[in-house]
Amino acid sequence: MAAGPTSSPSQGVRCTFCDWEGHTEASCKFKENAVKMQKAKTADRRQERRGGKKKAQNAQEASADVEASANVAEYAGKASVALSASARSSWLSSLAAANWNTDTGATSHMTPHRHWFASYSPHIIPVRLANDTIIYTAGMGSVMFEPVLGESKAPVVVLHDVLHVPQL
Repeated sequence: MAAGPTSSPSQGVRCTFCDWEGHTEASCKFKENAVKMQKAKTADRRQERRGGKKKAQNAQEASADVEASANVAEYAGKASVALSASARSSWLSSLAAANWNTDTGATSHMTPHRHWFASYSPHIIPVRLANDTIIYTAGMGSVMFEPVLGESKAPVVVLHDVLHVPQL
């Protein structure tokens, strides 16, 4: 039986959201919970803007336990990648998809590649893209890579708290 959040596992099926085997993204409980939490946060923010600050604060406090148990956190800020489906397909076949492009000014390092992680734990975290679209992480962990400076390789670098974002 496959591991992961599913009620009826399917052989050979892998979720593109959480990368667990046994279900598809359409039936992913991690994604379902992340979407519910994001909708609740959005509703709270709207209520705050309309003057109901006390009600929104009470609702936020009531949902804090649910948030903690689901490992959902507002973490990633604004990401800098927003690709159409055709551009994403083209990008995935490029050298950029196989190489790590670091950005020292990035709020969070992110990758769609689950197999790059040396350590990993599931986390559902909303990521707001530059075009204000919200996508969700499937997990977070450490990625090791060996930088290439010109023609020579530098010592291995470990990036911690890298976000696994399958939809990038």
